[in-house]
Amino acid sequence: MSLKKRGLGRGLEVLLADTSSHGDAQQVTVAIDEHHDEPASLLQEHLQQEQLNLLQEAEALKHLIDEFELIIRAGLQ
Repeated sequence: MSLKKRGLGRGLEVLLADTSSHGDAQQVTVAIDEHHDEPASLLQEHLQQEQLNLLQEAEALKHLIDEFELIIRAGLQ
């Protein structure tokens, strides 16, 4: 797409890029937490799963927005 992204599509791309850059920091945190007690480890796993779910939802929304933009552009031509 040669047009600049606007609105939700642009915002989701920024959020997705931002979470990708924090992946290394999360891996370090996981390595540290492995040496602690079991409940903290379970909590960390749960939080990581929740973040993964949110990331997948954001990617799905971005895909839907892109499809919607294509439909709108096709209807305007």
